[in-house]
Amino acid sequence: MAGTIITAPLESPFKTGDEVYARTSYYRTGAGQEYIVAPAEELALRPKRLTWAESATVPMSAETAWQALFVHARLKPEAGTGAKGKRIFVTAASGSVGQWVVQLAKWAGAEVVGTCSLEHVETVKSLGVSEAIDYKTTDVMEWVTSDESRKADLVIDCIGGKSLEDAWWVVKNGGTLISIFQPPGQVKPAGLEGKDVQNIFFIMEANGSQLAEVTKLIDEGNFVPALDSVFPPENFQQAAAKLQSGKTKGKVVLDIGAWN
Repeated sequence: MAGTIITAPLESPFKTGDEVYARTSYYRTGAGQEYIVAPAEELALRPKRLTWAESATVPMSAETAWQALFVHARLKPEAGTGAKGKRIFVTAASGSVGQWVVQLAKWAGAEVVGTCSLEHVETVKSLGVSEAIDYKTTDVMEWVTSDESRKADLVIDCIGGKSLEDAWWVVKNGGTLISIFQPPGQVKPAGLEGKDVQNIFFIMEANGSQLAEVTKLIDEGNFVPALDSVFPPENFQQAAAKLQSGKTKGKVVLDIGAWN
């Protein structure tokens, strides 16, 4: 969500009128309404250079990408040096989380390769991938086994299933495989039982301090939000249908301010 502080405790780092955004905790649902309550540790000031709708697309995807790269993979959140010399492979690179993984990994100095459909190749290249692979026409296992130099130090899977199964072939021995969809061990291919890979599944946690770092990067640089479309709340059914179509190019946003 993105919105304006209506009231805050005296000890809060935020004050009335502050424009903030967040991915609020899973344990407190209901951010899609006119008024919500959120603890300060989940909030950050929203980027000045983005619209309200663009701001709302950022927290969940950017925090997930941040935690995958800089918490679970233990890369350093440093421009140009935090992932220097690393080759990172991202599945569903054109998705909301994938776009942020690509941008943050590139910012940290990594070489980034990603999968997407043909119509999204130019988009993911513009975000920083050195090679975009059309998963509909390329067998990822054959692609990587035909050239060992294509293997990656870190693989981040954003979609699970067959995509995650193929990712096992891409990650180097001694590398790291992270999925935000399901535990990687559930789909480990036969024949790779002895492969030495740290495999991790995680669910992102709301973290305002990490989001504040993302805000700085957006306002200082050229990070691009993943916004597909915006709907007023009375058209929530159309918004849900758009989201479930699987054909979005980013987040679908409900603009509560558009009510009436």
